[in-house]
Amino acid sequence: MLTIMIVASFILSSIYIHIESVIYGLSKRRWTCGALLLGPMLLPMFEVSKHMALRKAGGFNNVYFSA
Repeated sequence: MLTIMIVASFILSSIYIHIESVIYGLSKRRWTCGALLLGPMLLPMFEVSKHMALRKAGGFNNVYFSA
């Protein structure tokens, strides 16, 4: 039962990361494969990469308001 839950969390996190990488214009294949291998442990690194992509696109001196 525990194994099924671990595998399910890896698959769900890879689906989530794939969708978010498409939205933010990051490399789909790299982040999806990484999430399949590392699972939810990859989420903090993905969030930092997503934030850096937003900062790079909008500039580092601009203010970004999230709703």
